[in-house]
Amino acid sequence: MDRKRRIAKPGLEPLDRRELLSGLMIALQAPIPQLSLTQESAIASNLGKPAPAATVSAQSVVSSTVGPGTGNASVGGTNTQSIGGGLYGGGNNPQGITFPDAPVIGTGTPTAAELAREKFVAKFEGPLTTVAGRFSDQKQIIYLRGLGGSTPNFFLHADYSLAIVIPTGFNPANPAGTGGSPTNGDGSPNPSYVPPVTGFAFLDDKNNNSGGVVGLDLVAVPTSFDSKGRPTQLTFTADPNVYGGIFFVDSAVGTVTITYGKNTATAVFNGRIYTSGLTNPFQNVDLYAKHSG
Repeated sequence: MDRKRRIAKPGLEPLDRRELLSGLMIALQAPIPQLSLTQESAIASNLGKPAPAATVSAQSVVSSTVGPGTGNASVGGTNTQSIGGGLYGGGNNPQGITFPDAPVIGTGTPTAAELAREKFVAKFEGPLTTVAGRFSDQKQIIYLRGLGGSTPNFFLHADYSLAIVIPTGFNPANPAGTGGSPTNGDGSPNPSYVPPVTGFAFLDDKNNNSGGVVGLDLVAVPTSFDSKGRPTQLTFTADPNVYGGIFFVDSAVGTVTITYGKNTATAVFNGRIYTSGLTNPFQNVDLYAKHSG
């Protein structure tokens, strides 16, 4: 019999090396800009159109393309430059949207450190389901959900749900829709109008205590549809109604690329998300530690 003395000592397992997200709701005392469907469609249609080489800086490049986008832009006014760095003062807003006043947002060109802070890349994998539309103007809805994570300054582990709406009257030969107005001059519905393919994504931090959730409005890139009439790339902007924790007052611009399997899908988000950086309840925990005891 082995009678050797054994000594058991407690051990500590390290946690994720990151700052936990915030469950607090601290606004920047301003409404979040809300885009119309026409504005979002314009963003999707213009994705990847090259700008003159002389006007594009390395700071303005998202992934491998440069295109217009939106976000918490210049303080209190319109921003009509078509190319620029960052999500605010400096460009990426050819629609001339008016953005809110916010004390943390500058009007100049973002620094390299700020661009790095905004960088957002996330990947999710999981099941895919296609169902009939819920309303008469919806042909079908493609549902994706899964597990994954993002760049650690946002969340390491998360889940997502994504829905893509294929409208009634959708024509694969004209996936951008008919354009024009959904209503006639007298306000009555325009029966020939077909909207573009749109969607919504909900990203949720695994740590429920963080309150870190973000909603993204999606518009399909017209040139990205596969042989089954499904978009493989969509642009995203921040949804003005769905956010929490660190994302409470956020702005976002980027793309999501989808790879379809038999009954599965992989979604990769690539872009930038601006947050104030003030809504982390653990940011001052070191101060409490110094004054405890």
